[in-house]
Amino acid sequence: MDVWVVSNPGPNAVGCPHPRPNPAEGRVDLQLDAFSFAILTEDEWQAWQLSPGFKKLKTMGLVAAEKTSLEAIPMQKPQIPDDLKPDGAYDHQTAYQIALAPEQTEDTQLARINLFRSDEPNRLWHPEADMTYLKTRHLGILRASKWYLEEFLDKRTPSQNRRLKDIKRQLKAIETLV
Repeated sequence: MDVWVVSNPGPNAVGCPHPRPNPAEGRVDLQLDAFSFAILTEDEWQAWQLSPGFKKLKTMGLVAAEKTSLEAIPMQKPQIPDDLKPDGAYDHQTAYQIALAPEQTEDTQLARINLFRSDEPNRLWHPEADMTYLKTRHLGILRASKWYLEEFLDKRTPSQNRRLKDIKRQLKAIETLV
């Protein structure tokens, strides 16, 4: 039997209203947590094609849809633990990008990891470094990025290995401030 796998490829939850809602018949709104997916039968898929909200999510790349067989349904990705989830969607997206952005953006991601690091030989932090930011928001972003690289990915690229090494070094440096 063929089914449709509708997945959320991003770190933020997405959803849209059902085009013909009826909870008694199982026709409920689509709600997908980060990196999760829903399985739709062919009839359910046809109903979702009537939803402007669903079409918009697909067009924007916030959901992906693929026809597959029941035997080929993928396993759910692990969800980031609540104690590691950064505060706010922006910080969560930043952590996700630091960890999983393409290799072409590695310089940008390394700069984001090593925020406020000094280039001077005997100085760890830049003189204008915001230590409060480092100890609060940046620490949470880096911990989430580390989780994505260590627990979420099946296999890391050399670029992601370099990022993980820098994240661990930066975490160690920030944790000495706390």
